[in-house]
Amino acid sequence: MKTCFDSSSFARRYIEEPGSDILDSICQETDYLGLSVISAAEIISALNRCKRERSIRLEEYILTKSHLIADI
Repeated sequence: MKTCFDSSSFARRYIEEPGSDILDSICQETDYLGLSVISAAEIISALNRCKRERSIRLEEYILTKSHLIADI
């Protein structure tokens, strides 16, 4: 299956929000994943916001960012 996500949807893989479990299921079933070239920057920006708002700790930010980069 081929799948394409926008940044706000794909961010749910890394930032727990409603629909995160559905997105994980879709990612597990997909063979090819399409993302915009600016998706990584937009998701990292969202992670920075979470860190600034203290909804995630610095350690979580670093780990999540490395998972995102590894996935992409």
